[in-house]
Amino acid sequence: MNIINLGNTMFRNYLLQFDNGCILIDAGYKTSYSAFLKKLGEVGIELSDIKYIFLTHVHNDHISYLKELLEAGVPIILHSHAKGRLLRGQNVLGDCSTFLSKFFSVLTKLTGKSNERWQEINAEDAIVCDGKADILRENGFPLSIVELPGHTPDTIGLMTDDGKLFCGDMTMNCFPAIKRKTLLIEDIDKYKQSWQKIIELTPLTLYPCHGKPFPVDDMVRYQPEVNNLILWRNK
Repeated sequence: MNIINLGNTMFRNYLLQFDNGCILIDAGYKTSYSAFLKKLGEVGIELSDIKYIFLTHVHNDHISYLKELLEAGVPIILHSHAKGRLLRGQNVLGDCSTFLSKFFSVLTKLTGKSNERWQEINAEDAIVCDGKADILRENGFPLSIVELPGHTPDTIGLMTDDGKLFCGDMTMNCFPAIKRKTLLIEDIDKYKQSWQKIIELTPLTLYPCHGKPFPVDDMVRYQPEVNNLILWRNK
């Protein structure tokens, strides 16, 4: 497997390249479809090489050109909760995990960027993965789907057989996130359970969408803080 980052350091838009095709994790952040196609060309990948889009969750920074990819006929794999959110056309934001997260949430509201909207996306024909860890494996890709709710109810990740876990925004590793916690959490109890689930899965390395990969030892180190986490209301 070849891991290609089509994004940047702050937002990593991963493309997983196998001999039998590619899996695209999410559909980018604030970029045009033409820019995405240009990036594909730069790494020698054709659009037809992408066999599935894997949507970790529905927030605007993960679905920038999802509509265009669906119209191009690329199948999407998502959680059932994602369908309604795509149709809603607006971010659903959780509460803040730290005071710093609260500060930046207030700042984004003042600048009008917190509740970004998009044209509704109909994913009626999407492949729903709820409770089906081996959908990709059954189609020739050695990847297991992991449900990781908490940040959002539709958060899912991908784990490789050699211990790489692509976890969306379940964790983060860049400013202003602190100690690998995500910035916004919709369900604190499920978030804590997902944190424990990752530890029990014993991946070697986590690949968040925001920030650099990091070892699972970090999850163990910061778990006591997560267990005692109290959210700041995001109103």
